[in-house]
Amino acid sequence: MKIQKDQSITIVRERLTGLFEFLKAFHDLRSPVVREIDQQIFRLWLQTIPKHPSVEFYQGQPRNVDAKETVDGEEEGVILRVTRPNITVCPPPPKILQDWLIPGWDSVGGKVEVRDNRNITIKDDITKLECFEDDKERGDSLETWRVMRGKWVTNELPAAESLKLFQTLYELYGHLEREGERVELLVGDGILCCHDKESGDFRHPVLLQRLELEFRPEKKYPQFVLRRKEQPPELCMDFLRVLPEVDTRQLVRCAEELKQLELDPLGAEDTEGFLRRLIQGLFPKGGRFRETHQMSLDGQPSIERNPVLFLRQRRTGIGHAFDLVLDDVAHRLEVGEVFSGAVMQILGIIEADSTKADEVSSQTKIFGNEDEHILLSLPANHEQLQFAQLL
Repeated sequence: MKIQKDQSITIVRERLTGLFEFLKAFHDLRSPVVREIDQQIFRLWLQTIPKHPSVEFYQGQPRNVDAKETVDGEEEGVILRVTRPNITVCPPPPKILQDWLIPGWDSVGGKVEVRDNRNITIKDDITKLECFEDDKERGDSLETWRVMRGKWVTNELPAAESLKLFQTLYELYGHLEREGERVELLVGDGILCCHDKESGDFRHPVLLQRLELEFRPEKKYPQFVLRRKEQPPELCMDFLRVLPEVDTRQLVRCAEELKQLELDPLGAEDTEGFLRRLIQGLFPKGGRFRETHQMSLDGQPSIERNPVLFLRQRRTGIGHAFDLVLDDVAHRLEVGEVFSGAVMQILGIIEADSTKADEVSSQTKIFGNEDEHILLSLPANHEQLQFAQLL
């Protein structure tokens, strides 16, 4: 239905724009954009994972190169494999020290501490105070055993950290099993940082790859495997769109470039080159690429390499859909294009009865899907048919 001359375009614009702006604001209120990586449900910085044979991290490889090529393709797309490590026990202390040591000495993260004194019973049930330093042999034994235990700690610490990582992934696996339909696991790199006086701080990875977490309990030593999903890498568009003073046209170009190149977040030179082009394109007045461990660049927008594994709520993209609808509404109003009768009724501009002349053709039809150009699998009313015609 075309907008009639007696209908105020201003009213249509205000009501239609106000409707979708309200829906977008309501969606943003219920699902605000996460602006800092620390606000995500779970995060693990991959540069901090332990260096141990039970932890295999594959970084800097092209997407088409498997971690380990096998006949059955079992290892295709693997970026991280964590096997439960063997844990050894602490060397036992000499018998002369066993009653003096404070609990906690047998843990890798524990400390070796002894009591200064203790009560002992001598003849005739008399209690006497005994000091640790009363026997020189105890002090010599403590120093000898402390050196032995220190070597054990040095060798055992990476294995203990690997076990902690394995337990963390076990908890994450349980979370995904329970909430898999509501959350998704990703690896991201290109940590973009900037500050805005009104909105505050922004710090989040922009180059993302969806992952799946597999548990293999049938192995001799159980292991977790993180593998890329079939979906290609993507930009974190929700985050990038809310950045202050971002060049949206350049953002679209970068998204198209990524779609063609499919650069992996864990890639090497090609990925770094893309991130440099991204930050300089989004912020032509001052975007910088920050080298590892480089100090902040005077509050300027910057991006750095620091891969992170994180868990986030699944986003439907409805907010972006509302933006597209608002753009389309503005275009239609500008050129005086067609709006459906159903939309005009929702806005309260026309009554329901006034649309019958437009909705009912000269040949009476029972169902709205009786159209020679549109094939619907089920019966539909005239409003649904109009919507299909607009699409």
